Amino acid sequence: PYIVLDMSSTKKSKGLVSYEIELERARTERRWSSVTGMLKKRPKGFNQGFGELLTSECELEQHIEKCGFLHVQSGGHEADSLIESEKQLKDVFSNEKDKQGIVRTEAGFLLGKVYYMRRDYTKSLELLTLKQLDAAITVEDTTVRLVLLVAEGYALRGLLLEEVAVQSPVTSEVVECYTKSSSLLFSLVNGDGIGAKAFAGTTPDNCNWRLGDILELALLKLPVLYLQTGNIQRSIDHLRRLLSPIEAAVFRPLRMTAARRLAQILLRGVSENSYIQPGDEFLKSTEASGRLSIPSSSVKLRVGQKEQTFTPHSVIEEVLLLLLVVEVLVQKQAIVALFPEVLVAREESRLQAMTVYDLLTIALSRQEHYGPLTEIFDKAMKFSYDNVHIWRQFSLVLISAGKYDHALSVLRQCNAMEPTDANILFNAAKLCINHLNMAGEAAEFSKKLVALGDDHLLASRGYLALGVASGRQSLEATLPEKADSFSDQALEALQKAHELDPLCSLTLYHLALQHADRSEIKLSLQRVGEALSLDPSHPGCLHLMALLLSAKKQYHEAMVIAKMATEEWPDNFRLLFTKVRLEEITAGGNTALLTCQTMLKLWKQTCQEEMEEVKGSGLLERVIGEKKDLTQVELASLGAKDRRSSSPTQSLMALSTVSRGDAISDTPSGQLSVTQSTIRSNIGQAWALQAEIWLLIADLYLQLERHDDATACLEEAKLIAPISAPVFYQGGLVAEAQGNLISARNCYESALSIMPDHVDSLVQLGVVNHREGKLTMAEKYLREAVQINPNCHNVWSSLGLTLQAEGQADRASECFFTAITLESNSPVVPFATLPRLL
Repeated sequence: PYIVLDMSSTKKSKGLVSYEIELERARTERRWSSVTGMLKKRPKGFNQGFGELLTSECELEQHIEKCGFLHVQSGGHEADSLIESEKQLKDVFSNEKDKQGIVRTEAGFLLGKVYYMRRDYTKSLELLTLKQLDAAITVEDTTVRLVLLVAEGYALRGLLLEEVAVQSPVTSEVVECYTKSSSLLFSLVNGDGIGAKAFAGTTPDNCNWRLGDILELALLKLPVLYLQTGNIQRSIDHLRRLLSPIEAAVFRPLRMTAARRLAQILLRGVSENSYIQPGDEFLKSTEASGRLSIPSSSVKLRVGQKEQTFTPHSVIEEVLLLLLVVEVLVQKQAIVALFPEVLVAREESRLQAMTVYDLLTIALSRQEHYGPLTEIFDKAMKFSYDNVHIWRQFSLVLISAGKYDHALSVLRQCNAMEPTDANILFNAAKLCINHLNMAGEAAEFSKKLVALGDDHLLASRGYLALGVASGRQSLEATLPEKADSFSDQALEALQKAHELDPLCSLTLYHLALQHADRSEIKLSLQRVGEALSLDPSHPGCLHLMALLLSAKKQYHEAMVIAKMATEEWPDNFRLLFTKVRLEEITAGGNTALLTCQTMLKLWKQTCQEEMEEVKGSGLLERVIGEKKDLTQVELASLGAKDRRSSSPTQSLMALSTVSRGDAISDTPSGQLSVTQSTIRSNIGQAWALQAEIWLLIADLYLQLERHDDATACLEEAKLIAPISAPVFYQGGLVAEAQGNLISARNCYESALSIMPDHVDSLVQLGVVNHREGKLTMAEKYLREAVQINPNCHNVWSSLGLTLQAEGQADRASECFFTAITLESNSPVVPFATLPRLL
C-alpha cells in the first residue's frame, strides 16, 4: 500500500520493489529496529544515499524514543549521539545529487529536527522554511513517511517560532504552522487529498502508523493557541476533528486528553446561547476556516453513519458525553499495582482521574444530578482508595445528594487519612450540626479542629462549630447542671471565635442566640445589633431581633422587624410563624389567619410540584381556591370529601423535628426556606411543614372559639402526619376546649407515648388532672415538665396553681415568682426554634 521510491532510472527487480515497500511500511509504523535489520540485508540495486539516510534516521528516532524529544541534556552520551546523527545527515544532505529529490528533502527535515534538539534554532529555521515544506507536498511520488515528516516540519517550525519570540504574543504564522501540520494528519487519517496519494488508493485502516512526540504535541498545542488568540470556537472545532475519526487507531493515545480538554473548554468558555452543536454545519465551517495553502488539503471527516451517530444538542450533553467516555477510559487504564517500577505511571493515572472526576462533579452539580455522581465516585474507589481528594469529593457529593449518614462515614475515612486537614474536620462538624442533629459528634470533630491551633484559616470556624454544637447539647441536656456546663462551653467557644474573626456576622448571631438562651436579653440585643451592622439582611439576626423585642414586650416594634424580614425573605416559613404570633397579639387572630393563608399558598407553590405522593383530604386546594379568606370561610362547611389515609412513614420524625425548631433548609445564613432542592432531599419535612401550618391555624381558631374549624384543621394535619406528638397535643387542646377532658387526657398521653419529653403535653396533662381534682397526679406531671424545661414560665405558673390548691402557699408563691421572672424575658416563640446552623 505504499508508493515505491523511484531511485534509479533502470527498471527495478520484483524483489527490490517488495523490499522497498516493506522498508517504507516499517518506517511509517516506526519500527526502527526492523528498519535497521533490513538495511543490513540490502538487495542489489538499492540506492546507497537512501540507505545512509535511513541509517541516520533510525539512530535519531531510536535516540528520541529512548531519551524523549524534549529532554536532551547538554554533554554526555546523548549529546554525542546527536552530533553523530548531525554529521551523517549533513553528509547525505550535501552529497545528494538531486537537489529536489526525496532523499535530500527528508535529510533536510531530519537535520532540522537535530538542530532543534541541539537548541540551534537559527539553522533549524533555515532548513524548515514554509517554502520548502509546501514544496515537499507537491512531490509526485509522495509517501506516508514523507507526509509525516512534513507535518513534523510544520510543527517544529511552530515550536521554533515560539522559542525565538518567547515573550511575544502568538503570531499568525505559528498558528498557521500548527494548522497545516494537523490538517496533513487528518488527511492521512481520512485517506483523501494528500493522504490518498500517500496510500496509493488503499484505505489508511490497513496501516498501523503511529504519531511521534512532535505531532502529538502539535495536535494538542493548536487548540491552546486558538484560546490564547481568543478564538474559542476554532479550538472546539479542532478538538472535535481530533475526536471524530473513531476508527483511527493513530489518535487513540490522544483521545483521553483531547476529550478532557474539550470538556474543560465547553464548561468554562461556552454558554448555552453561544453553543454550536457538531454536525454538517460544523464540518463545513472547519473546512472553510482551515485557511490552508496546501494543494488538495480539504478535509472531510468520517463520522460514521448518521443513524449510528449521536449528536449533542446542548453544552451539558456534549460535556457529559465526553467526560463519561473519558471516565470509562480512566477506569480501564487505572494502575492499581504498587510496584516501584509503576509508581510514576500510577501517579500520572491518579492525576488524570482526579481531573476527570472534578470535571464530572462540576458538570453534574450544575444540573443537580447528584445520584449518578455518587455512583461514579463509588466505582472510582476501587483504584482511588488511597486518594484523599477523591474521598473528599465523594463526601461532598453524598451531602449534596442527601445521603448524610454515608457522607459522615466517608468523612471519617478522610479524617483517618488526613488527621490534620482542617477542611475535613469542619465539613464533618457542619454535616453533624446541619443535617444529622448529632451535636455530640459535631463537638468531637470541632475539638479536633480547635486542637490544630489558632494559626490556620479555619481556626475561628472551629470555635464557631464547637460553640454551636455545645449550645445544642445545652438544649438537649436533661439535667440542669449539664445544661449549664454546655452553655458555658458554648459561650466561651463563641467568644473565642469572635476574637479570631470579629467581622463574622454568623458568629455574632450565634453569640447573641447563646445570650438569649441564658436570658441575657440586653447582651443579646447588643450582639445581634453588631451582627446586623455587618449583614443587615441576615434572616436569623432579624428573626432573633424580633423575638428579643417581643421578650421585652415591645410587640409593635417586633412586628415592624418581622414585616421587614418577611419582605426580604418571603419564603422563610419560620419567620412567617413568628409573624403570625406577633399579629395575634398586635392585630388579633383574624389578621394572623390571613398570613396563614399566605403560608398555605406559598407551600403549594414551592412544594407540591415535587410531591409524588398525595396526602390530606384536598382541603388545601379548596382553601386556596376559595374566593373568601380564612376569616370568612368555614372550613367545616367545605367538608372533607374523599379523605385519604396517609402512611405514617417519616411523619413522626419529620414533624417532631420541625416542632423542635430544627432546620428546613441548610443555607449558610441560617434561613429556613423551602426550595425545590430541599424538597427533593427531604420530602418528609415538607409534608411536616404543611401539617404544622394546619396546627397553627387550628390554634388560632381555638383562640377565636371556632371549634369546628379548628377540628377540620386538626383532621387535615392527622391525614398528613397521623402519628406525631404535636398533632395529638393539638387534638387534646381542641377536646379540652370542647369540654371533653377524657378525650383530651387520651390525646396528651398519646403524645407522650410518642415523645416522652413533650413539655406542652406534660403541662396540659397536669392541668387536666388539676381540673379533675387529681392534684397529686397534676403535681407529678408538672414537676416532670419542670425538670425537662425549667425555663418555661407556663410550667411554673401551672405548678404554682396546683400547689396553691394543695394548700402549699409558700411553695406556690415561689413558683409564681419564678413564672413572673421567666415571663418577663419570654418571647412570643421560644428561642429554641431559631436556626442553629453553620
